Amino acid sequence: MLISFSANNFRSIKNTQTISLEATSYNERKILPFNISDKKNIVPIAVIYGANAAGKSNVIKILKALEWFVLISNKLDPGDNIIANDFFAFDLNYRKEPTTFEIDFIAKDGIRYRFKVSFTQKEVLYESLYQSINRKKETWQKLYIREKGKEMDFGEFLKGPQKQIEELLIENQLFLSKAANHKNAQLRPVFEYFKDSLYVNILTEASDELQLRMLARIISENKKYLDLLNNILEQIDVGILGIDIAEAKLPQGLVEFGEKVKDEDKKQFLDMMKFELKTQHRLFDQEKEIGIQNLSLKEASEGTQKFISLFRQIISILEEGGVWVIDELDKSFHPLLTQLIIRLFTNPETNPNKAQLLFSTHDATLIDTLDKDTIYIIQKNTKGETQVRRVSEQRGLRNDTPLEKWYMEGRIGGIPNIIKNKSISIVEEFLQNSIVK
Repeated sequence: MLISFSANNFRSIKNTQTISLEATSYNERKILPFNISDKKNIVPIAVIYGANAAGKSNVIKILKALEWFVLISNKLDPGDNIIANDFFAFDLNYRKEPTTFEIDFIAKDGIRYRFKVSFTQKEVLYESLYQSINRKKETWQKLYIREKGKEMDFGEFLKGPQKQIEELLIENQLFLSKAANHKNAQLRPVFEYFKDSLYVNILTEASDELQLRMLARIISENKKYLDLLNNILEQIDVGILGIDIAEAKLPQGLVEFGEKVKDEDKKQFLDMMKFELKTQHRLFDQEKEIGIQNLSLKEASEGTQKFISLFRQIISILEEGGVWVIDELDKSFHPLLTQLIIRLFTNPETNPNKAQLLFSTHDATLIDTLDKDTIYIIQKNTKGETQVRRVSEQRGLRNDTPLEKWYMEGRIGGIPNIIKNKSISIVEEFLQNSIVK
């Protein structure tokens, strides 16, 4: 379960910005929070609004970069760049400053952790991990602190090999990654939170195709997922009867991707990708229905393809628990389809394992279905700095405030400053001068 995360000196984020999923004292709730202690409740979703280029994607990429660093740093060689250090570009002084990430979460062992790391492109300057030993009183216990130029400070609660792993560390690796991959059983749940509980989607056309092929393979091995997918497709009016599976050649994008896979894994990759999803449609001879026509899913609408490609992750996270983070969830979706996905995460019956959903969107029609402490507004100031603000922190809002209306009027921020009349006049003048009479 994700409680909060923050970053500074990362992409368009200069000074520390934080996203918290801790519920506020807001009373008139549309979405019930999860209770984790007497003092703390956690909301199941967080929705990020903002103008184009305000930094919504960069907020999502904090978690992607942190996930990459934890999972990959153990494999880095001396001199390799830490690519997660994507510093703020619009202040020369910040190019020499470290990037800092901090995350507060509950792993599958039921323990709450706080992990913090500060690093340049070449080395880790600071790393720490704390665990909560009393949720009611929020008492924290140090597991370790690592600072450049000092011996590591290990807490009494940390068990297993310590000094041996410290001696194996190189400057661009995380102690967490090194220890978890050297059989430190206590730190393994922390590592596995990033590996198995945090799903961060930065979607591309190639990743959509990869997801669809993986889904086809999973469905081919377990009919219950095919039945579930077909039952859902019947309810969302996408114009197809159902889904079938067939073997098919890999598209060029996945062929190129496969060439990058290690030789020993290539056969397994090709085997995983050999199935393709087909859509089923009624076939007619004039007015008479004569059978079923199968088409490649590529012939379906972009929104249908995207929903089906994400289906596997949605169901896996609802089955197992975890945090699903996705940039522009509603891209190519009808608003009602986005609302359906939100309902799956906010309904205790369909979300028994307390999965969470965090996504960015431009869809203002969702706002009045959300609570104020689930909505974040992202804005960029004149210096190019992304600034994050929770709507529940804004003064002057009441329970009956029409948030969608206020948002579209620019009263809570997060929309572009478009001077429509002036823009139209500029285009009119250009065309009048450029068209030869």
